[in-house]
Amino acid sequence: MLILSSKTKSLASGQRPGYFVGRMPAAPGAPAARIMFSVAEVSADLHAADLALELRRLRPSIALFGVGGERMAAAGVDVHMDITDESTFGLWDILGTLPRHLRNLSAIRRMLRSERPDLVVLVDAPGLNFTVARVARRLGIRSVYYVPPQTWLWNPGPAARRLSRSVDLVVATFEREAALYERAGARVAYYGHPLAGLAAGCHASKQAVRRRLGIPEDTNVVGLFPGSRKREIASLLPAMLEAARLSAAQIHPLHVVAAAASARLRPFIERRLGGQGNQVQLLDRARDALAASDVVLAASGTVLLEAVALDVPAVMTYRLDGLTRFYADRILKVRRALSFYSIPNITAGE
Repeated sequence: MLILSSKTKSLASGQRPGYFVGRMPAAPGAPAARIMFSVAEVSADLHAADLALELRRLRPSIALFGVGGERMAAAGVDVHMDITDESTFGLWDILGTLPRHLRNLSAIRRMLRSERPDLVVLVDAPGLNFTVARVARRLGIRSVYYVPPQTWLWNPGPAARRLSRSVDLVVATFEREAALYERAGARVAYYGHPLAGLAAGCHASKQAVRRRLGIPEDTNVVGLFPGSRKREIASLLPAMLEAARLSAAQIHPLHVVAAAASARLRPFIERRLGGQGNQVQLLDRARDALAASDVVLAASGTVLLEAVALDVPAVMTYRLDGLTRFYADRILKVRRALSFYSIPNITAGE
């Protein structure tokens, strides 16, 4: 039985996306369907948690388990492994954590073999999930790639073909992405982006959020979003703090908030704030920080789409190590493939 929610389409229209559930036992007395998640990043944890809640609404008896984070656990997923604070970006990062990555893959292989789920849902994280998809296929376990990786932006052909050969369904989040995977031979479903309904779901006004956070309503607020990986936080946060300091010298009054992408990252960010901790309000809810801000300075990632959904101006920043920059420029030729580097600009073409 193929189940879709009644939610409707399209990021462009501001409506909320539907969700693919899969072919699950539905006859009276049939065992509850068992769905395993493979999630390795904080932003993917957020998307998977929303999906889990929708699955529970559609099928209360469904068994949800696997690899995920704190938001998935709060949504009722039985999280066997949490590697969301181990995600990497850049070649040096990958090389430095390769032994741990291989151990994680081995653990997930064992989980697939022992649990034998009816379906495995993969969310982003191509470095992990391309392999998980191949393992699932060899074991005869169906797989869905929900929120596929954005390698289609700069390396469309090879990545799309690899993914299409390995999974049973790609749930695309952008129209261009859906068309690409269809051309590559994948079975594709497109219902818009999971963040499409974010603005409609945020009923509190900017003033109400500020009152709740103790921020004066008439002050200027800048939000800092240094990312969800420890290495990128360590790299980007000092520059963001310096930008906020320079802004405070010219804009009065100015209040600075920073967002911890997860509760586990809060102590790490607090240590990086050091003596500036009393000048920056650190928040555990990124969407509160977004809703309260007049402008945000953010690492490349999902938060930029959230800012667009909430109509908050954003400036993207990122920093690559030399090896990754060389690989991106000379081997992948990313600069030739892209006119823009921020996903909202890429999708809008301006």
